[in-house]
Amino acid sequence: MMLQDALVAYKTYARAEGKSPKTIRWIMSSVAYFTDFLGPEPQDIASITGSDLRGFIIALQGKRKFSNHPYNQPQRANLSPQSIETYCRAIRAFLAFFTVRALSTRARASRAPREAICQTRSELASRYSIISSATTHFECLLPQSG
Repeated sequence: MMLQDALVAYKTYARAEGKSPKTIRWIMSSVAYFTDFLGPEPQDIASITGSDLRGFIIALQGKRKFSNHPYNQPQRANLSPQSIETYCRAIRAFLAFFTVRALSTRARASRAPREAICQTRSELASRYSIISSATTHFECLLPQSG
């Protein structure tokens, strides 16, 4: 998925989840700064590496306060560590959404269909070592996932 498409997907997800408009703007603007850092060519989200993120942090450490602000003049001081951490938190939240989404998609795809297996009481007893006296002679169980 391309980074621009990922931004649209995240915005849709965040709105559906009830995230505040301010939170969505914060994440979208932070990821937009990161996208600008990566360059003008379209970027696949799967190709983003830790080196890209570290390079972005280094670039932020050399960036002047208010350098892209529409109303305030740039200052001589660089961005504070807290400001840099704020950018990083937003990008982390954005990327975490896609990591969880990718993991859940892989988990759904890898699930094998389950079949019911009937086991006798002795098979159950050997498997679980304790069995209730209220248990019937046969139990239908789903196999345990490893």
